[in-house]
Amino acid sequence: MKKYLLLVIIIILMLSIFSTRIYSWNFPEDFAFVGLEKIAKDVKKSVFAVQTEGNLQNENKDDDYISLGTGFLMTNDNIVLGITCEHVIRFAIKNNKPILIGLNTSKGLERFKCIVVFNE
Repeated sequence: MKKYLLLVIIIILMLSIFSTRIYSWNFPEDFAFVGLEKIAKDVKKSVFAVQTEGNLQNENKDDDYISLGTGFLMTNDNIVLGITCEHVIRFAIKNNKPILIGLNTSKGLERFKCIVVFNE
């Protein structure tokens, strides 16, 4: 029993010493994440806003779209597939409203009507 207790104490001491050394390492300020900037730009291009038509009960006619959530795009040859969660589009489907995706393009924010092909 004493051998196991001594072994446990040694393991705990080793873990505390090594964990202190790991966390006390100074991370370089100019550390470059190679390719991270390119990946972030590519991911940003594939994210869209899910919206539907409607007014937020005010006089400003510029916000005749209600934001429901977000989604992301996947492409294969000439097919573009937008993927989002069911709870994001539930309001529009329940109220028989069109579902739009908003994308930032070189022309600014553009909206495109969508067809729901799978909803469960």
